Amino acid sequence: VLYLGGGKVIDGSWTVGSFTAYLAIFAALSGKASKTAKLFTSYQKAKVSWERIKQYLTPHQRTDQADHALTLPAKLTVHDLCFTYPESEEMKISHLSFQADSGQILGVTGPVASGKTTLGVALGGLYPYEGSIQLNGEELRELTPFQISRRIAVLSHRPQLLSDSIYHNITLGDGGDIATVLHHVCFDEDLKRMPQGIDTMVGSSGVRLSGGQQARIALARALYHETPLIILDDPFSAVDMKTERKIIANLKKYYQNSILVLISHRLAVFPDTDLVILLKTNRESEQGVHDELLESSSDYHTLYQLQMGEEAHEA
Repeated sequence: VLYLGGGKVIDGSWTVGSFTAYLAIFAALSGKASKTAKLFTSYQKAKVSWERIKQYLTPHQRTDQADHALTLPAKLTVHDLCFTYPESEEMKISHLSFQADSGQILGVTGPVASGKTTLGVALGGLYPYEGSIQLNGEELRELTPFQISRRIAVLSHRPQLLSDSIYHNITLGDGGDIATVLHHVCFDEDLKRMPQGIDTMVGSSGVRLSGGQQARIALARALYHETPLIILDDPFSAVDMKTERKIIANLKKYYQNSILVLISHRLAVFPDTDLVILLKTNRESEQGVHDELLESSSDYHTLYQLQMGEEAHEA
């Protein structure tokens, strides 16, 4: 019951003044609570931004570039490799062992989520690992980032091109002639149709080039500085089969001092590899030369025959 004449509100427990004061305090507190929620959201955004720029605000420290142990040709020995991403408990690679010498091409394949890209990440020295990865007798985990960059070139399955010229995208600030490496990736004919040649601007992320041209420029960048180990993660997904075979032939011919790890789900060029590693979703693996694996592995045989059948149908 509301008693206005007697100055009472609700059954007489509150006065009009008390009720008005309550409403004013409630409105003030609700506004503050709303701003607090927005402040929490802003804090989370600022925290992410700070983590990104913090490293650039510290005093510059010159990287130690003393490295006298770089040798070619190369030898890669992987023993009992186990790999789990930081902050994850799921093992992506389990007890994998293999070895390779310079001039060899290792083909790595398997179904989706079998660990193909993860193997490339592990061999690139980007994360801690268990077991042993030795390149020319040096344990990868014991090398500095600069030493790793001198020994290993990595082409990820999603390479990024700079909004700059073809020349600078390949050399990354170093001088030198890129005609040879462009020939190796079958880009010399494309270059003839570009009026500005190697000074052609590729646009943001290579938007002015076709997908196949972007892939070959990124591949040329990985090959430009010859390193003992070259890791190529799905480099030919946007390249036609004829060009892919030419590039593989060039890699075998001109990069005899390096070990090439070719990670791919396309198996047409796997007969030209020296070792095939088949990864499985249950973290097991099979390996051998192409012909041997066709005979010994039903999974590899089925995968290869299905792809060859699709290519024959498309042809």
